[in-house]
Amino acid sequence: MEKFTVPNMRFSKEIRQLIRSAHITNLPIGLHEIKQIIERSGWEIYSYNVASDIIEQYHLQEMADRNDAFSARIGNRFIIFYSDNISQLDFPCILAHEIGHIVLEHLSDIDDIYAKERDCNCFAEELLNYTPLKFGVWAGAVIALSIIIVGSTYFIPKHNHFVIKD
Repeated sequence: MEKFTVPNMRFSKEIRQLIRSAHITNLPIGLHEIKQIIERSGWEIYSYNVASDIIEQYHLQEMADRNDAFSARIGNRFIIFYSDNISQLDFPCILAHEIGHIVLEHLSDIDDIYAKERDCNCFAEELLNYTPLKFGVWAGAVIALSIIIVGSTYFIPKHNHFVIKD
């Protein structure tokens, strides 16, 4: 018998754990919930202007110049940096993508960067469209079909991530 899998649900385990640990109770996930996840996970988030000293200290200006957002691990700190020019419409998606880099542990190396970017795009889409599968396989099939019909794939503006060992 062939096993049933739900398309676009590759990271449901990680996302479910992230939502639970951040005590998210409202769905759908929006900007408020994304910021709550970042805060309750102990991560930091700064605009390029606010973090200009950190960006200069760790020689991250080229990253800031080339990307709308990027993630960095500096010592034991996880930091998401973002451009001050990001639209409010794109902001939740960009932050969800950067959370993906942290959760999926992409900050340790730059091997296979394109696969990591694809994974984080998928992670962001799943996070922003998260629906708990309380009703079993049939609910999952309905959700998957809804995602396919609606065409909820997000375009992630350019961004990247970086690691600094302090």
